[in-house]
Amino acid sequence: TPVTPCAAFDTRTTENATGTFAGARTGNNVTTYQITGTIPTEQGGNGGNCGIPTNATAVLINLVAVNSIRAGNLQAYATGTTPTGGVVNFAPLVPAMNNANAVPIPINNPINNGQINIRTNAGPTGAGQPTTHIRGIILGYFTS
Repeated sequence: TPVTPCAAFDTRTTENATGTFAGARTGNNVTTYQITGTIPTEQGGNGGNCGIPTNATAVLINLVAVNSIRAGNLQAYATGTTPTGGVVNFAPLVPAMNNANAVPIPINNPINNGQINIRTNAGPTGAGQPTTHIRGIILGYFTS
């Protein structure tokens, strides 16, 4: 079911991310984001409610790596589960560009209270510590 695009999280302080949600993510960093119900404004983005019902089993999110420094990838997965593969590969580009991918992410509601994890992983050996801001824009949801 499509929804009006809704920024559920954004690590840039210019998007009002605060506390543990603020700042670029580095390698082996995992951040948990609320996707259903009231989305905390501290996550950055729109805050409020993105219209994902409590019976949703997955969400479609445009996951964006912003202002990347060194190569890496992002993994998105339901909180309480194990990540299986990268969903957004990123690298610094000239001219500067964002790397994005629209991905369905299981949310296993109500087991994990409508939360997802985003993990930042290092790129190729010797590439150095990856650093990137991340942004998640919800585009829709799935129900069983």
